[in-house]
Amino acid sequence: MKALLEKLPATERSSFKLYNFNFPYFPTPWHFHPEYELVLVVKSHGQRIIGNGIGDFTDGDLVFIGANVPHIYRNDSVFYQQSADHRAESVIVHFLEDFLGEPFMELQEMIPIRQLFQRAALGLEILGPTKDYVIARMMEMSQQEGMRRLLLLLDILTTLAESSHLRALSTQIIEGSNPVESEKVSLVFDYISQHYQRRIALREIADLMNMSVPSVCRFIKRRTHKTLINLINELRISHACKLLTDTNLSIIEICYDCGFQNLSNFNRQFRLLKNSNPQTFRKQLWNSNPQE
Repeated sequence: MKALLEKLPATERSSFKLYNFNFPYFPTPWHFHPEYELVLVVKSHGQRIIGNGIGDFTDGDLVFIGANVPHIYRNDSVFYQQSADHRAESVIVHFLEDFLGEPFMELQEMIPIRQLFQRAALGLEILGPTKDYVIARMMEMSQQEGMRRLLLLLDILTTLAESSHLRALSTQIIEGSNPVESEKVSLVFDYISQHYQRRIALREIADLMNMSVPSVCRFIKRRTHKTLINLINELRISHACKLLTDTNLSIIEICYDCGFQNLSNFNRQFRLLKNSNPQTFRKQLWNSNPQE
């Protein structure tokens, strides 16, 4: 998988682009582009990496991604099986920062929107009532054209700018780099996303990159502001949260399914990333979603 600077097709008669995608799985590799991006996952599940933020996505996941922020949506393994009947459906909105023209964007009334764009450099997950409202507007956009569609986008951006239900996904601003470095980061992310459920030796990744172990560790830390071990553990804990939410597997079963070699390390890493232990995390989920 090669990282790429994605050049989206020009649309001369529209200030922004709206896409409705339906694939067997999300095909786009680790990539970045100058457009801002609003991503609604209509039907699909897997893991997404936005900047250096790693997490799960499922039906209804809604994210606002800033310009040149590298990202990838990778489906769960069942989507890649030949007999799979799963689908990856999404609604995507793309627009440049000056999509209404520089003079308009410099107006005082646009200050909250410009501030929203700055925050989007970390990637923003949209939650709560804001999420419900924006999803409804995006669905309505698909049924409208011209000025009505544009007004809906402005309504969405205004709502996001005023909302307190946005969560930053990346801990640092990570911008798309030159193609060679982006490809290297892409190789690492792709490898660990495929193999994190077993023990991964740093030597494996170093060999993949044709680098020494210290060199590849320094490279990843410089590009993502996280250590290689951190990235692997975040993928594992993200998968653990999904299993705690969606299955009745025991804690020890989840520990080993996520690639941890012992329960104490699993509990320690879970607490570091989630400020809770797995048992409490699951209990809180059950209490917030009681069975009928």
